[in-house]
Amino acid sequence: MPMALYQDDGYVVRFILGDLAEQEAAEWTSRVIWKLDIPCGEVLVSGVLTPDFQEKFATMAAAEANGSYWVGAYITVPPGAYQVEVYGYPPGDLSSGWGKITAPRVFGSHPGIQPEKPLEYWRRTRPDETPPIWMTDEFEEEGPYIDFVIRLSPLAGDMAEPALEEDGCLQWEFRKPAICPAGIRSTL
Repeated sequence: MPMALYQDDGYVVRFILGDLAEQEAAEWTSRVIWKLDIPCGEVLVSGVLTPDFQEKFATMAAAEANGSYWVGAYITVPPGAYQVEVYGYPPGDLSSGWGKITAPRVFGSHPGIQPEKPLEYWRRTRPDETPPIWMTDEFEEEGPYIDFVIRLSPLAGDMAEPALEEDGCLQWEFRKPAICPAGIRSTL
């Protein structure tokens, strides 16, 4: 499932079989959905798209809970056909969903998304809450935030062909949540 990201920084991924948590369902700012047949029971999660990708894939390890991997890892799942959903979350949404809300001059505007400065968005939708430190540009010593959640669910019937970008990557769907996202802490 090729997906374009606006830069090649590392990212933190949560991989799930099942339902999104309440915060995950509420706070995503970008997503792509497609299907994947996994007869071997292994899914590769990686950002590698270089000419020598097969060489790099051969050195990737099997993922473990709370593991850290340099260029990717294999995740074991029951063999079968799945619907795959990839969700992007602030502050590190590398698909630019958060950027379309908070920095449209850099990331472009998007139909249906009214741009808003992060702190104004926070104060408008969470008036009695303290904004997260990442939103105030102060240094934060606590661990990283989840950038993406990859959710697999059993494929139930046919799916319409996804929209593609000119380069063949899946086209991201963007949205502005009703309540400003706080960011989802990683356990790493």
